[in-house]
Amino acid sequence: MNIDRATLEDVRESTANCGQRLPDARKAQREFHMPATSSLDAKLRLRRLQQLVVFNASAALLAFASTACGAATTDGWQSLSGRGAPAPNAEADPYAATVDGAQLAGHWVRISATVEGPADLLPLVHGFREGSRLSSATPRACAIAAGQAPRECSAVGWIPPGVDEVRIRWWNRTASPAHLRDVRLEVWQGGPHAEAAAQLNDLLARVRDRYAWAADVDWPAVAAALAPMTAAPSDESPLPQMAAALLPLLPRHEHMAVRHLSKESTESPSDVPLPSCRLLGGRLFLRLPGTPDAPARAGAYVEAAHACLRRSSWAVTLDLRESPGGDAQLMIAAAAPLLPPGLQLSYVNAGGKSVDVVLDNDRVLLGGQTQYRFAPMRRSAKARPVAVLLGPGCASACEALAVALRGQARFIGQPTAGLTTANEMLPLDADFGLMVTSGWMRDRAGNTIDGPIRPDADIAGLRNSRQPSRP
Repeated sequence: MNIDRATLEDVRESTANCGQRLPDARKAQREFHMPATSSLDAKLRLRRLQQLVVFNASAALLAFASTACGAATTDGWQSLSGRGAPAPNAEADPYAATVDGAQLAGHWVRISATVEGPADLLPLVHGFREGSRLSSATPRACAIAAGQAPRECSAVGWIPPGVDEVRIRWWNRTASPAHLRDVRLEVWQGGPHAEAAAQLNDLLARVRDRYAWAADVDWPAVAAALAPMTAAPSDESPLPQMAAALLPLLPRHEHMAVRHLSKESTESPSDVPLPSCRLLGGRLFLRLPGTPDAPARAGAYVEAAHACLRRSSWAVTLDLRESPGGDAQLMIAAAAPLLPPGLQLSYVNAGGKSVDVVLDNDRVLLGGQTQYRFAPMRRSAKARPVAVLLGPGCASACEALAVALRGQARFIGQPTAGLTTANEMLPLDADFGLMVTSGWMRDRAGNTIDGPIRPDADIAGLRNSRQPSRP
C-alpha cells in the first residue's frame, strides 16, 4: 500500500513555506492517518509531515511526503523518512518498504537504521521500472553478536533515471531476532564534483583496458550516461555503484559482477553442499555441486569427491547438471583422479596473454601458484571410462572442469550455460571489486571456447533428480 502521488503533492504545497504555513502543516499532520490493518490494533498517525513508516507482520510500507521542511544534515544528506518509526516484528518476512521512485530517480539515496538484537542483516535498496530491476545498492553487512550494543546499519545506492519504484529490504540472514528503530531514508544534496568525475574516468579506462569486447563499446556514450553519478556523496565511495551501473551498458556482461573482496563467508557447515556419491552395479555416480564460498570448507569438498572415487577403480558417471560454479581450481582438484596430470586449460585475454591451470600429483596451480593441495593420488595404469552429465545448470567454474575433461570423457545431456570466459578482478575500493570478462577459456589442445559446451549425445529429456540414474 503506497501513498498516492496526489497526496504527496498536497503535502508538498502545504509546506512550500514552512515559516508561514506551519500551523496548516500541523493540522494536516493531525488529520492524515493510515487505517489499521489486520496486524495493527490501532491507527498510526504521521508523527512528521514529511514521513510515514508503517510495518506489519507480512511486509513493511515506507512512504514519505516531500522535504521542504526537512533539515539537511551537515554532510549533505537530506532526510526523507522518519525517526522513531515502529520496527517490524522479528518474524516479519521480509523487512520491506516501497517508495515512489519518481521522487528519487537520478539521486543517491541512503537507507539506515539502528539495529538491536543478535542478527546478521543486509540492507538492500533496489530501483525498479515497470517491475524490472534497474539498480541495486552494494550491500553492507550489519552483523551483531549477542550482547552487543545497538549499531548503525546503512546502504547507499544510486537510483537511475526512469525508476518508478524503489524497494528497500532489510534481509535477516539468520534465525536470530532483529529489531529496527530510527529508520531513515535520505537523499544526497550536492552537485557533480571533480573527485567523483576522476574516479569515473579512471574506472572506464581500467575496464576498457581489460574488457574482452571493448572495441564494440561506444565509450563516450557510456561516459555521458554515467556522468550524473558524479554528484556523489562525499562520505561514500561511488565506485561500486558506478561499476554496477556500467554493466548493463556493455554488450556482454553475463559473467561480470560487483563482488565483495573479502573471502569471509557466513555459510555454516550444514549450508555447504558437498559432493555426493553412489555405487550402482560397479559404476560410481558422483555429483559435484557448486563450490563452497568458505575457504575452510574447500578441503572437505575435495575429500568428499576423492573418497567417492576411491570406492571403485572402474566406470564413473560425473553429474555436473546442478553446479552453478564457484572456484574452477577447486572443482579441478575435486575431479583430479579423473584427469591426466599437466595442463588442464588456459585463460586467454583479448591481448593474447594466457594463464595456465596445471594439475600436479598433489596440487592445482594457477599461473604457477599453488591454489589447492590434497593427498597424493595413485592413478590406475588404465584410464577408467567416464561419462559426464551436462546441462544449463553447469556454469562458469563447472564449465572450466568440463573443458579440462574434454578428450577424457563422453559428454551426455544438454549444452551448458555458456559462461566459458576468462575473468579478472578489478579492485574498486577497500571492500568491493569488479569481475571483468577479459577473455576466454582454451583447452589443452589449443581450442578457444566461446559459448556453451555441447554434449556428444544431446538428450534434452535427461532426468535431473537427486537420485543418480544411468545415462
